[in-house]
Formats: sequence, C-alpha cells, structure tokens
Amino acid sequence: MREIAYLVLNELSNMTTSLSLPKDCLQRFILKDLHVRGQWIHLDHAYKAIQSIHPYPITIRMLIGEALAASALISSTLKYEGRTTLQIEGPGTIKLLLAQCNHLFHLRGLAKWDETIDLASPVPLFSKAQCLISITQAISQETYNGIIPLEHENLASCLESYFQQSEQLPTRFYFASTHEHIVGLMLQSLPDDAMTPDMWQHVTCLADTLTQPELLSVAPMALMHRLFHSETMQWFEESLVEFKCSCSKEKSEQAIITFGEEEVMDIFKSTTTLVVNCEFCNQSYEFDKIDAYSIFHPSPDSSDSSH
Repeated sequence: MREIAYLVLNELSNMTTSLSLPKDCLQRFILKDLHVRGQWIHLDHAYKAIQSIHPYPITIRMLIGEALAASALISSTLKYEGRTTLQIEGPGTIKLLLAQCNHLFHLRGLAKWDETIDLASPVPLFSKAQCLISITQAISQETYNGIIPLEHENLASCLESYFQQSEQLPTRFYFASTHEHIVGLMLQSLPDDAMTPDMWQHVTCLADTLTQPELLSVAPMALMHRLFHSETMQWFEESLVEFKCSCSKEKSEQAIITFGEEEVMDIFKSTTTLVVNCEFCNQSYEFDKIDAYSIFHPSPDSSDSSH
C-alpha cells in the first residue's frame, strides 16, 4: 500500500536537522531501457520563503509545498519556455490552491480554505473540487488547459488521475512533507510507443516501496540506485529552484485598467491612495489620483508616471 499520510513531525525532528539533500534544486533523469523519465525536487528556502509571507496552518502549508513541487516537476517536462499553473478550486475545505512555476523554476503559490474547519482532525480536503493545469507558452502566450474532477484526498493521486485522463500518460507522484522541507518525485512514461504495461508495472512496483523517511533523507542518485540498480539511467544537469514572484508595478497598472477609469476615479472620492496588493508575495503598489489618471491617459513622450 502506498504511504500517503504526512509524517508525524516529532518523529522527524532528528532527521530534518541532519538532512543533507541538495537544497532548492530539481534533478531530471531517464530510465532508458524502461522508457520512463523522472524528476526529483527538494524545496527548502523556497518553501520557507512562502511560509514567511503567509502563516498557513501546518496542513495547508504542506499541501502548498506539494503543489509547488508538483508545478515544478511538471514544468521540467516542457520543451519550451512558459509557465505551469496548478489550480484546485471547490466548495470543500480547500477553496483555492494555486501554484505556479515558470521555465526558470521561479515558484509562487497561495491557498484559501474554510477557516471554520478544525484542521487538527482528519477532514476531506478536495470535496467536489476540480483540478486545472494550465501551461502557457512564453512567446505566443498560447495556453493549454486541462481540467478534471478530483476524486482522491491526496494530491499525488489527484495528479496521477489528471495525467491518466487528460494526457494518457502513466504517471506516479510521491511527496514527503515536513514543516521545513518538501521532497517530490515524478515518474512518467515517455510519450512514445515503446513502453509496455509490464514495464510500467515493474517501475511502479519498485517505486511504491519508497517510504517518506527515504525521500526526505536520501539524495536522488542514491535513491534511484536503491530502486533501479539494475537499470541504465541517464542523469541531466540539476536546475536551481527559488521563490520569486512575477508581480510588478506595470502589472498592477494593467489590473487597474481592467476596472475602467470611471470606477477607479470613484474610489478616490473616499480615499487618497489606491493600493494593489499581490496575494502571492504581499507586495503592495500604491497609486494616487494623479498616478491613476496617468495610467488611463499616458503621456506620449514618457513612460514614467511619476510626478
């Protein structure tokens, strides 16, 4: 049986203090004879950066960490520059879970949940929710969307169902979470016709023996050697991962434009400052009435709206 429960934190206290995994990096590899690609990720400082911005409860914090790891793992399979967005939305405990990763492996994420629910007790997280995965190409801004209803209560199984239904690619996700670290592993059939059901069963039978303590304490090459020591593996250069929000004053100005000049000017009847806050990083951008007027009536000879 696959181990999906979160590890009890006091049982991990000794392990996490001696964790020697490469931090904030993603490692790709291929099991050549089995026609399977893999991605391994460890989030440390990037995970803690998001925690410092939003003081989420431990259950929500770990779930965001897994979603961030998943968005990076999925991004690492893309052949072009772009952005991967993982969004879960529904009427249950989790109202909104959003994680984004671009081709530079810059991460950001947020969550909204029913704060009246006692998260200290086991509760269904994804009741009647849907999972949307959007992949946007950087150059064309063309977006591919895939959406499925969520029928599982852990993120790994939800994502596996998504790839099976939307992409027809056999895929396995494994996550290990503590209050300080997130480790994720993704195994996926290569998009060719060489994979057989017996090959995939062989891969998953071995991978399903993984425990969360192993994921949190064994470096990726050693971990994969434990599982697939008789297979030929090709490893690629690791990629650094970091928390970095893509918000900016210019994007805030574009958000203001969507409200329309009349509505924006009405706001200034009751305040002297309009504040646009980024929910991902809590950065605030302030605009006064002159700034707002300049947004809707830009000077032809200057892009600077300062005064």
